[in-house]
Amino acid sequence: METKKAPKRNPNKMNMPKFNLNLLYLFIGMMLIGLFLTNEAGDAGTKEVSYSQFQEYVRKGYIGKVIGYNDSSVEAFVKAANVKD
Repeated sequence: METKKAPKRNPNKMNMPKFNLNLLYLFIGMMLIGLFLTNEAGDAGTKEVSYSQFQEYVRKGYIGKVIGYNDSSVEAFVKAANVKD
């Protein structure tokens, strides 16, 4: 009968834990959920103003595009150069 010899182990090799990809997926998922819940971009650029204030913005040249709707509401887009103002 032959006896099987155990494979020699490298004494210099350290037993490091393997990297778990599930933790990476969990981290990315939690970041995406956090960004989704704290996202204010949907209404961050909107501002309701009175008609006289809207006329003032038009006179100053801040408005680049205006869209009117059937319910007597108006959507105006400010020029990129005048967003700070």
